[in-house]
Amino acid sequence: VILTSAAIQAVTGAFPAQRVYYIRASTQVFSATTADGVALVEEPGVRLSSLTVPSLPIAVSSITGLSILPLNAGGFRMAYSVIGTTGSFRIHTATSADGLAWANDTGTAVNVGSTTFAGYPSLVKLASGDWAMFYTQSTVAASSDPAHFQIFAAFSSNEGLNWSTAGVVVAARAGQVSATKLTNNLVRLYYTAPLTGGTTNTLVLSALSVNTNGSSFSLESGIRLSTSPGTIISPFVTRTTDTFRW
Repeated sequence: VILTSAAIQAVTGAFPAQRVYYIRASTQVFSATTADGVALVEEPGVRLSSLTVPSLPIAVSSITGLSILPLNAGGFRMAYSVIGTTGSFRIHTATSADGLAWANDTGTAVNVGSTTFAGYPSLVKLASGDWAMFYTQSTVAASSDPAHFQIFAAFSSNEGLNWSTAGVVVAARAGQVSATKLTNNLVRLYYTAPLTGGTTNTLVLSALSVNTNGSSFSLESGIRLSTSPGTIISPFVTRTTDTFRW
């Protein structure tokens, strides 16, 4: 067991001083440090929660996913998805100077309507220097039915402060998504999905961008990971200590 009752979402820094962030108790984000990506030392305190200031424009019932990138001038920006107490779905951003204390940005990064699902953001810094945010969204308005979830992307030219209108980049059923930039600057998306005709996400599949700007993807053949019975949630992919494995 690496952590109990936790879903790892993001990392900052590099070995042997890497920090991982994870969601616990639905409305709180915690962190731990690791020297090797296996042994984790949990840090005291809460990094971000439904009570983080400035307050969000909606009351939050849960935090569903998050992703973090470093800022050029120092510090970090986090994109995180929430479910409101009235059933609304949004993605907000927050910043931190040290990775420990976080404050919400004003405004909303993704707001697709009161009851249209959007969540599980994953950030990538593209070869151009722009940021891409890949996330899951329902293709049917006012729906939170997972049968309609596909992968969308939005783009930012100012390090995640403002985002473009999003569009579908993987037109296939997807649960959560984890985005990685390869050494050739292409982007690979790992995403959970059910078996054909199923409803439970027991597979991890992948799609590879056809260009370095992350705007178009092709599905890759085969299954990256599978399990049955059981459910796979929140896959997270990062480099190992030897730099050439993931």
